[in-house]
Amino acid sequence: KKKEEEEAAKSAAAQAAAERGEYLWTADDFDEIEEDETRLEEQLEAEREALVGRTDLTPVNEETFQAWWVKTRSDEAKAAEKARKSMLKKFKQTGRGISGRDLFTHDASLFVDDDAAVAEIEREDE
Repeated sequence: KKKEEEEAAKSAAAQAAAERGEYLWTADDFDEIEEDETRLEEQLEAEREALVGRTDLTPVNEETFQAWWVKTRSDEAKAAEKARKSMLKKFKQTGRGISGRDLFTHDASLFVDDDAAVAEIEREDE
């Protein structure tokens, strides 16, 4: 009962502070998050235990991970090369230049801000 009274008092104080526009958080408000760490660990451990008996999963070790990593990077490189060739083919077919967005996607290093260039905007007061 005492805890309920304390919570009600905190809630009333927080509401009054909010009405005055004051800062609502204190260091005590964050203690609850630290206490939840053990609960999270327990949840993760329970999920790990649930996976132990399953036979439909691929076991991962350093060798299988490296094979997957190399294959994934190779597939990504092939897809990027295919997209680049498609963009060049589209350019040749239409005879028009590629859009700025496509150019940025193709080679972002072409778009470098010049630190020495400073644009000053002058406004006329009305």
